[in-house]
Amino acid sequence: MLREAQRLHPLELVPTFLGAHEVPAEHRAHKQEYVRILLEEMLPAVRAHGVSEYCAAFTESHVFGLEESRRILSRARELGLRLRLHADQLTPLGGAQLAAELGADSADHLEFVDDPGIEALGAAGVVPVLCPLVPLYLRQTQEAPGRRMIDAGLAPALATDFNPGSCYLQSMHEVLTFGALRYRMSASEALAAATLNAACSLGRGAALGTLEPGKQADLLVLDLPNHEHLVYEFGRNPVRAVVKRGRVVVRREPACSNLGS
Repeated sequence: MLREAQRLHPLELVPTFLGAHEVPAEHRAHKQEYVRILLEEMLPAVRAHGVSEYCAAFTESHVFGLEESRRILSRARELGLRLRLHADQLTPLGGAQLAAELGADSADHLEFVDDPGIEALGAAGVVPVLCPLVPLYLRQTQEAPGRRMIDAGLAPALATDFNPGSCYLQSMHEVLTFGALRYRMSASEALAAATLNAACSLGRGAALGTLEPGKQADLLVLDLPNHEHLVYEFGRNPVRAVVKRGRVVVRREPACSNLGS
């Protein structure tokens, strides 16, 4: 299915195995048996069929605790998969420190990360991936300390967390605006978080994320007077063209293109 999706459109997919993102209902009474299936059956099959580049774990006590996540992700790493963690979203469990310990490329959410967790992420070069609309969707008051991360020297990425369970949002433009409003990011910081830092979180910072010689020509043409309007405007789609690998793959005409003619 993922290969077919990749064939049908020009955007690049980076598949992640999410078997450790939830415990299926039929296994909840025997979670350790499901962990065994992950370790002994599912992860080897994922690797053998080459269907995923990454393995992610939802590291929370009600899903996969620290030790369970460590076992699952260590096995995934042994099999050659790269790692991501859904960490410290609901409780200060220590998922950030685990991401640093295991050398994950990213730690996502981090609403409850503490200062030792931030320090560990920075020391290990783990990219924090922040999802500023998720607390709004979940009606939660706790937000990731994005400003504190930046001030500590980290380079967070911004993401929609588009999914049918907790944040049914596809607009990166709105994510940038909320990144500025909620995390006190400047327009330049929000732009970097949505481009270069995001590419680095996927291990692709050397080829994507900035416009410079030798990198892939992926870019947007926006109907905005300057980059500060990326976080100033809200609720309007400013995209006029999408360029992928140097080729225009989407072109949109302004709604009022005939105004005044």
